[in-house]
Amino acid sequence: MRRVGGTSWQFRRFWLPLFSLAAGLPVISAAFAAEVGVTETTIRLGTYQPLSGPAAPYATLGRTLAAYFKMVNDRSGIHGRKIELLIRDDGYNPANTRLVVKELVEREKVFAFVGGLGTATGLAVMDYLNDNKIPHVAPASGYSGWSNPPKRYIFAQSINYAVESRLLTQYAAEQLKAKKLAIFYQNDPLGKEGLEGVTDMAQKKQVPLVATISYERTDTDFTSHALKLQRSEADTVLLWSISKATASLLKEAAKIGYRPQWVSSLVNLDPVMFKLAGEAWEGAIVASPYTLYDATEAAPYREFMKKYLPNEPIGGFSIGGYAMAEIMAEALRRADRDLTREKLIGALETFKNWNGVLAHNITWGPGKRQGQNSLFFSKAVKSEYIKISGWFTLD
Repeated sequence: MRRVGGTSWQFRRFWLPLFSLAAGLPVISAAFAAEVGVTETTIRLGTYQPLSGPAAPYATLGRTLAAYFKMVNDRSGIHGRKIELLIRDDGYNPANTRLVVKELVEREKVFAFVGGLGTATGLAVMDYLNDNKIPHVAPASGYSGWSNPPKRYIFAQSINYAVESRLLTQYAAEQLKAKKLAIFYQNDPLGKEGLEGVTDMAQKKQVPLVATISYERTDTDFTSHALKLQRSEADTVLLWSISKATASLLKEAAKIGYRPQWVSSLVNLDPVMFKLAGEAWEGAIVASPYTLYDATEAAPYREFMKKYLPNEPIGGFSIGGYAMAEIMAEALRRADRDLTREKLIGALETFKNWNGVLAHNITWGPGKRQGQNSLFFSKAVKSEYIKISGWFTLD
């Protein structure tokens, strides 16, 4: 065999080109084979939030998600990895939601979503995420379509609007002794599901539903809505409306001397309502699916707010963000170090009556994607929410 410079000519001819080719390839390692959005040191999550637009008061929820994961990172992360949360502003506009979610998935390569806020916004991307096998844990919406029918990659956390609306109506009929009911609702899947549940339970409890008043997400003048409710003579009005619309309605109603018992969906359980609605919010009854913020067991939440979000109000929106983040963190721990999306799904399916600091009685499993089915009621009293009932579940 002829030798060239001490190296076999055949060796150089046949093997060195292969070594050169191999040198240009990525090193095959555990990192190379890792799941999208996961590195040796980080887990990249995404969320869409209304940092602007008509639902901007809910932005506290997104900021709480980010702060919770900062706390987790300050405590060495999860299995040695830090959580990186990418927040995108969709302005509570479904068209924008599609754009920002696609960007987070296709350009930013997030591993999973957590706490994306809104019903119409969430519906705009629900099938896209599920079809692309990207988990969305605890979307910030009670729409029943998240879990019915169940979708493998969507895990609904909070009680859904179908159950909540029936429980609110039942409470109004049985505990408040309402004689005439009315509902004020947003004209989209959020409000329409509330309307359906209220109508159904009002019929069962034989309480007249004397007015069903809707509004659009873009509405800013609620004078006519208040007048229609007053003319209905409803003594109890159920609210399936976001914070700014709710506050505007109540202030218009107060101007004309109409003061029924207001009973609200959990979407308005936050101190921001005292600022937005002023005295008109006094005495309102609001549903809650989370441990109340002043409870003894909520002490870690209050300490967290003082340290990580000192300028944000303690209340429902930050409670929601905290609960959603603690659920995601627990699921990531259960999924263990060798993290994949499928292992996250398996970990979420092990939740059985799980309670966090604020998250209450969460249960998922194969074919079960509705995590919670209970709530309690609180009352707005002098800028505070006072718990006035135990936990309710629908019979």
